[in-house]
Amino acid sequence: MIKAIRVFYRKSDSLIVWQHGLSGTGEFPTTIENSLEELAIKFGGVPSDYACIEITDSQTISGFSASDTNTIVNGILVIGTPRPPSIPSADDLPQSNVAVILKSVSADGKLAVVTRTYLGIAYDIACSIAYSIIKEFSVSPKKINIGDTVILCYLEHSEYVMPAIIDKIM
Repeated sequence: MIKAIRVFYRKSDSLIVWQHGLSGTGEFPTTIENSLEELAIKFGGVPSDYACIEITDSQTISGFSASDTNTIVNGILVIGTPRPPSIPSADDLPQSNVAVILKSVSADGKLAVVTRTYLGIAYDIACSIAYSIIKEFSVSPKKINIGDTVILCYLEHSEYVMPAIIDKIM
């Protein structure tokens, strides 16, 4: 957990040029004055061209860390709009047994596409079909149809994880 952040900015245009967080116990490795000298060398100018705001309040640190649009106005830090949460791809979803909706089945009945809803977002996932379930597609009348709820399981192999339909929910 970050316990303090130093935000360095150029006084002339209030551009944030560098930030440094401190976590755990202890102190910052350099003084603000030494850091200002390093900034002057790195970005040009003299140390007095730059300033630093040190944040120690946990709520302000959290807000600062969650935004890419923080600014400095008249020497005061203004927290920007928080970044929207990132939307995971279908490959990043938790790999647990889950109920999904059968969307389509290949002509040979060995592969399928299911729709999984995670955090309110629908994902289409290509998967295999367990042999015991393949038989359910071939009997007449079919015991599993498009739109049915099925159980998707992630089967671990030595080199990969394979999603597969293992059963139907009645």
